[in-house]
Amino acid sequence: MKCKKHENKISIVSQTLAGGGAERVAVNLANYYASVGFDVDLLVFHLTGPYESLVANNVNIVNLNSSRARYSLFKLRKYLKKNPKALFLSVIRDVSVFLGLASIGIEQKHITFREANTLNSVQNQSWLKRVLYKFLMRVSYSQAKSIIANSHDTKQDLVLNNITTSEKIKVIRNPVLTSNVEELSQDAVAEEWFSQKKIKVILSVGRLNPQKNFPFLISAFKDVYKNCVDARLMIVGEGEEKQKLLDLIRDEDLSDVVKLVEFQKNIYPFYRSSAVFALSSDWEGFGNVIVEALSFGLPVVSTNCPGGPKMILTNEAYGKLVPVGNKKAYGNALMDALVNPAKRLESIEYAKTFSVENVANDYLEELKSNVDEKRP
Repeated sequence: MKCKKHENKISIVSQTLAGGGAERVAVNLANYYASVGFDVDLLVFHLTGPYESLVANNVNIVNLNSSRARYSLFKLRKYLKKNPKALFLSVIRDVSVFLGLASIGIEQKHITFREANTLNSVQNQSWLKRVLYKFLMRVSYSQAKSIIANSHDTKQDLVLNNITTSEKIKVIRNPVLTSNVEELSQDAVAEEWFSQKKIKVILSVGRLNPQKNFPFLISAFKDVYKNCVDARLMIVGEGEEKQKLLDLIRDEDLSDVVKLVEFQKNIYPFYRSSAVFALSSDWEGFGNVIVEALSFGLPVVSTNCPGGPKMILTNEAYGKLVPVGNKKAYGNALMDALVNPAKRLESIEYAKTFSVENVANDYLEELKSNVDEKRP
């Protein structure tokens, strides 16, 4: 059935289509809005990354073809002027900064920024970089009609750092689960651990970077393995810390029981075949992977880090929250989850509230509100 075309165009902006949470949100939203009849452009600074193959045929990919983000400024400005009635959504902070700067002086614009993470990474920069970046954020974010924060902690960081006002920010959960998750989860996975009934796989998924603190997870797992020789740890992702983690696994003599697996375009079969899901981040924006794990009823053990995990788990109603850095408590929580790895039906039902359809409509309401020029 052909969908009725909507009056507004929706332009979703991402830096690339790499395998991160923000890029997946961009693709999920673009595909959904196109499926219900919107004219959708998916703008990327540089067209690269595995998620390109997931973009629906009725989504128009606009490649600004800029090798460096700053080279996109004038191209973004030209696009903004050419599409004055479009509803713009930037899905990640660096892109928002450039989109905001590009829009200065353009009066007719309907821009929403999605804030995808707490400001911990900015706070960890040198004093000069931190001051400069926050200044650019304040200038750029003043150009947006509204901000969507994906967690209450993300919103709080923007307000406490005087980036924008609380009234301008609305907290909306991430659109995580597509309608074909169950179908995708049936794909075969060539991982021998999953075919061995005695083996209990603790799964973790994310970029191999300092934020995710996989060394902490590996260290905690070492203690778990001493008490449960059937336990295995599988970390799925790519990133700059890959070699560091491989060295750590070797040095801790865990090469037979801890495995790094490359990024998976379809991660769902891994959730289906695992016993427990673990998140060890020092901070998070949201935590899409927690929702994905809950959708398969997996017991979840997460650090109680700034960001979305405690909001998703609703203060341990759907998983265990452990203080950041408390290795003993984290290891004990993993052990408890391994003892009772049964699928949790209430988690599966709860995860459905994070479906793309449900959340995309909440986003759409916020995007359309930007047409009202009386909005602050």
